[in-house]
Amino acid sequence: MKKIFILFIFTLFSFGCGNGSKSQTKNVDPLVVISYGRFGFHEFWESVVPVFEKKYDCKVKIKTAQGDTDILEKIIDEKENPSVDVAVGVPAEVLYEIREENIFESSSPSNYDSVKPYLIFDEDMFLIPFAYAYLAFVYDSEEIKEPPRSFGEIQDGIWKDKIIIVDPRTSDLGLSMLDWTVAQFGNNGYGHFWRAVKGNILTIAKSGEEAYKMLRAGEAPIILTLDTRLSFYGKLDKSNRYKMFTVSEGSYIKTECIGKVKNCKNPELAEKFIEFMLTKDVQDKISYIRLMRPAVQNIDLPRSFAGIPEPGNNVSKKLAPEIIGEKQKKWIKKWVSIMKK
Repeated sequence: MKKIFILFIFTLFSFGCGNGSKSQTKNVDPLVVISYGRFGFHEFWESVVPVFEKKYDCKVKIKTAQGDTDILEKIIDEKENPSVDVAVGVPAEVLYEIREENIFESSSPSNYDSVKPYLIFDEDMFLIPFAYAYLAFVYDSEEIKEPPRSFGEIQDGIWKDKIIIVDPRTSDLGLSMLDWTVAQFGNNGYGHFWRAVKGNILTIAKSGEEAYKMLRAGEAPIILTLDTRLSFYGKLDKSNRYKMFTVSEGSYIKTECIGKVKNCKNPELAEKFIEFMLTKDVQDKISYIRLMRPAVQNIDLPRSFAGIPEPGNNVSKKLAPEIIGEKQKKWIKKWVSIMKK
């Protein structure tokens, strides 16, 4: 992984602890959790951390990274003497690298069977799904009355300079988009798609947040995003101006995971935290605060999700984590070559 300077913001939650299920000996070292700070994670931690601290009579320290790729970089750099116990927000696509670097330990939460079966991908349980969403496109309905409905239509020249995508080198969202096209068109065909659609791409944003700002600024009427973000956009814009479309060929799941760092200082507490993240009380907050779908079954969704159907055809299953790990760097290199020409 390319070495980059990582700026970490250290936030120590100092909420009081109570009885709950406290053990006889209070944990001296805080449980250190690393996650990225986008889309409601700070509010999410403010909501769930005090509950965990009270239940286990402990302190939790949150380290906030710039992005999920930075999380992995931090853990790799420290693997001989890790300062982190649990990583939250790790994308499923990095499982191969986690195995190669030997930086996570298997977890065995007692409530693991509550996770939706189609999200489970790691038999070693290094990565435990806790939230997910599907890749989709959001468009400005005041500019576009009838959006494209397939990858084929997206390539049509009528959409010239009307699409903003996200860079796979700087964003996990962009990386998932690249993987989506490989899953759909195959190792040999995805390049043809990008060559065909290149003329319709106005610009390449560094992040999903930047793409959304460009959409609101009127720079282009179509952006790549996660389908559940539509509920967030609706809250910001009361006019119901922004709408979503998916493509008929099938969508791609972006799964956020949680994992226990190998040789961490608090392995038992880390295991309890992973189990805690799969409880109903925590999973109930995933869609309201994190604006993603909960990974656990039988969790009620907010009303704002009512107009966001779950796509029936999931093409992400076509790409095993091992294939992604082995070939993703080559896919990125080819994508860069195509987009620069």
